[in-house]
This record gives sequence, C-alpha cells and structure tokens, in this order.
Amino acid sequence: MTPREAANRLKREGWTSRPGKGSHRIYRKPGRQIVVVPNHGGDIKPGTLRNICAAAGWEYPPER
Repeated sequence: MTPREAANRLKREGWTSRPGKGSHRIYRKPGRQIVVVPNHGGDIKPGTLRNICAAAGWEYPPER
C-alpha cells in the first residue's frame, strides 16, 4: 500500500489530516488514537503499515 492509498482510505473513513513533522501526515478521528502516515514514494514498509492498520482499526494486510 502506498502512502497515497492509505491517506485516501483514511479520508473516506472520516479521518481529518494535518501536517506532521517532515514528510509525515497526521490523521485524527474522535474516539481513536492518531495515525501517522509517511509521505514518501513507493510502498509503506510492512512494520509501519501494520502499525497504521492497528491504529486505524483495519485488518492486516489491508485490501487495496
């Protein structure tokens, strides 16, 4: 999953974004912990993606 795909899915599910430090975006949703998504090219590394999935409440590996 690319950062763009993760960001689009978070936005579809009602998460709001704000800039993070450096090349990261921070997503928030009431009642959930924050999700930090790197804004790099290529696919998100497996460990980072696993953490994003856990924080967003998604199954791992996520469907594209």
